[in-house]
This record gives sequence, structure tokens and C-alpha cells, in this order.
Amino acid sequence: HQNLPLSFARYDKNNQVQHLLATKRMAFIASKNENHCLSIKTNASEAHIISSIVYEAWQLYKINDKTFIPEQTLGVIVPYRNQIAMIRKELNKFEIDELLHITIDTVERFQGSERDIIIYGFTVNRSYQLDFLTNNTFTENNRLVDKKLNVVLTRAKEQTILVGNPQILSHNSLFKSLINYLQSKQSYFD
Repeated sequence: HQNLPLSFARYDKNNQVQHLLATKRMAFIASKNENHCLSIKTNASEAHIISSIVYEAWQLYKINDKTFIPEQTLGVIVPYRNQIAMIRKELNKFEIDELLHITIDTVERFQGSERDIIIYGFTVNRSYQLDFLTNNTFTENNRLVDKKLNVVLTRAKEQTILVGNPQILSHNSLFKSLINYLQSKQSYFD
């Protein structure tokens, strides 16, 4: 299943987001640091990127005559409720009813759910926020396991798109390894 080509035969080859969604099962998109953010629990750059990905995914479904069912097709996971509100605000700008019904929630509330496409926004603006993101990490069989990241990576049936600040995330060895892996697979985008 994971090795089969994605089912988006038609897409705008000049649209970087559509190209990514049509060709990559997993990708990391770099966001900017938000020094001027209203709260450390929001990241406007990530909210904009995530809402753009959601919109382009919706477009791909339409272009390829696939049914977009908000409750099944796409889900967004973020660590903070404030970021959920910011992403909803960005999605409202598109004025597309289907996009208003996609699930945007925290990792804890997404357990047990799955979608074709999962977008995860790390939402970190400061290095100390990594402690919150990784507060459920342990070692098992000499391997580092991050339960929250595991939930994120196992909710997608087709694709996982990660959005975050690579400079901050690289302070954590597990996130750094994940970013490096995606870079090696040409699945890292600035």
C-alpha cells in the first residue's frame, strides 16, 4: 500500500504544493520562526502553510474526480488549541464549506482516528517548547520512542505532511533524525 504510486494523476506541475501532494507519501515543510507571535502556542507561518496544503489537497481531489469527505479525507494535528483556532481562521478565508468541516485537533484527541492525509504542525517557536512535545518519550529495545510522534505518523492511510521550524526541531535528536531522513529522500521543502 505505502509503495504504490499516489492516485493523483492530474495536477498543476507548476504548483509546488500540488506537486508535493501528488508525488510524496511523507514530507517535511519548513516554517519560519515566529518571534512576534501573539502566543508561544501559535505560529502564523505554520497556520498559513497548513491551510494552503489543505486547500491544495482539496483542489487535487476535485481535479482528479475523487470524493473529498472532510471527516475521512484529511486531518490536521497540532499540539495547542490556540493553533487550532488560528488554522480555522486561515481556512475560513477560502470560503469553502468542506474545508470548514475537516478535523483539526491535538494528538491526544486524534488517537484512534485516521485519515487519508494527515498534516502535523509542530507549532514550536522556542527551544523549550520541545519539552512539551516530547514529554512522552521513552527508550524501548535500545530505540527512542516518542508516543506523540508515533500517533501522528500512524494516523495517515496515504500521506503525512509535517510542518515545522527545522532549526528549533533539530535540537531534539529524534526530530533531527526524521528531518535528515526526509532530506535524504528529497522530501524536505523550504
